[in-house]
Order: sequence, then C-alpha cells, then structure tokens
Amino acid sequence: MNNEIQLLQIMAVFTGIAGAALLIQMVSLVGMWLSIRGLQRRVTTFLDRWEPLADTAQKTLDEVRTESNQILKQVYGLTVLAKTQVEKADAAMDELSKATQVQAQRIDQTVQILLERVQETGLALQQSVLAPIKQIRAVGMGLAAMIDAISGRRRASVDRATQDEEMFI
Repeated sequence: MNNEIQLLQIMAVFTGIAGAALLIQMVSLVGMWLSIRGLQRRVTTFLDRWEPLADTAQKTLDEVRTESNQILKQVYGLTVLAKTQVEKADAAMDELSKATQVQAQRIDQTVQILLERVQETGLALQQSVLAPIKQIRAVGMGLAAMIDAISGRRRASVDRATQDEEMFI
C-alpha cells in the first residue's frame, strides 16, 4: 500500500503542478487578450486617421500617372520631331557643302582659264604690237644713222649708243 500512497501523492503533486501551469497559462492568455484588444483599438484609430490620406494618395498617384503618360507622349513626339528636323538640317548642310565645293571648283577653273587667257593675250600683244614697233624703231634708227653718216654729222656719243643698245635688251 505504501507504493499506492506514494503514487497517489506523486499524482497529486503533478496534478497541482499541472493546475498551477494551467492557471499561469490562463493568466498569460488573459494578458495577451488584453494587449491584443488595446493594440486593436490603436490600429483602428490609426486606420481611421490614415485611410482618407491613403485614398487621397491613391487618387494623386492615379492623376500623376495619367498626366505623366500624357507628358511622356508629348516628349516622345517632340523627340521624334527634333530628330526629323536634325536629319533635315543635316541633309541640307550636306547639299550646301556639296554645292559649295562644286562652285569653288568652277571658280577655280574659271580663274585658271582667265589667267591663261591673260597670259596668252599678253604674249599675243607683245608679238603683234610691240615686236613690229621695235622693228620699225630699229629701221628708223638705222635710217637716221645712215643719214647722219651721209650728211657727215657728228658721230653718236658713247652714252647715246649705250642707251640705244639698252632699249633692245
């Protein structure tokens, strides 16, 4: 019987410990329930204050999204237009550059032709006008010398002869 009494005593102690544990657990659960209830009140108050603000923020974001889409479409249009204009300007500059090069080549050719003709004209003038004048003058000087020699006039001085020779050089 002794064993049975001991077993009953051990069982009574364990039952007491289990009861105390259940009591502690119940107190903990009541404390947690009270904490959760207080937290629920605070969350409700917080949500009541911030829900209108969240709605306003959502509306603002929707408006910004709509307006930004419109702005982005306009920016894209302007970018496409600017690209087109730059390409047109580039093409115009290329054409202008080519036309300028062609005109510069034409001017260069014209100046070269003009210089050649001026040179040819100078040579032709020298050959057609100045050469006969020199020949006529030489003939005239020869006649003058012959007349001087026949008439017995004084002989030409050295300075005069040098001057005459320099004219032919």
